[in-house]
Amino acid sequence: NNNNNNTNTASTTTSTTITTFSSIDLWSIGVTLAELYGGRVLFPGRSNNDMLHQMMERMGPFSTKMIRQHLVAVQKTAIPSHFEPNGTQYNFLQRTDTILASNGKAIVKPILVLPPRNHTNHNNNHNNHNHNNFSSSSSPYPRKPLQRWIYQAKSSNDSKRQVKHFSDLLHKILALDPAKRIHVSRALTHELFATKPLPTTTTTTT
Repeated sequence: NNNNNNTNTASTTTSTTITTFSSIDLWSIGVTLAELYGGRVLFPGRSNNDMLHQMMERMGPFSTKMIRQHLVAVQKTAIPSHFEPNGTQYNFLQRTDTILASNGKAIVKPILVLPPRNHTNHNNNHNNHNHNNFSSSSSPYPRKPLQRWIYQAKSSNDSKRQVKHFSDLLHKILALDPAKRIHVSRALTHELFATKPLPTTTTTTT
């Protein structure tokens, strides 16, 4: 019985590890495919903070669940938080390149991550910031910016249907929440791979 329990435990651990690394590998593949198609770096972040900002600009905001997990985790370390509560929503604390001469610290710009649908006055969300290192921003992160990024890279020779499928697959591969990222087996059966490639036209000159 002990051997069976050990085997089951090892099997579960291995399965979890494989799933975790599959999500990481899929993310890397998705970024590579997007950059090859778009011809430029997908997340050109210069720091951890800037990388999070770039990810949300391309993939939309992090979920409330992930932000809460981040806030709990940073309480146990000396690492500064990248987010903060703002009423029932959250702000991303973007660290800018502007340095204040008064204290030598970078200006932190709070950006509303998950604004309500009927949100109209963004400035009211930042009234709780009275620190000299804060400046307000009213631009929430878009929901599906990667789709626009892919469509902008589309050439006249690309099938609209294939580009649509490609964009859909990338969104599922690059989901910011690893738990919501598409599994390898499902990715391989995506509509993108079920559509036959367009015929190649060869032009010859005499």
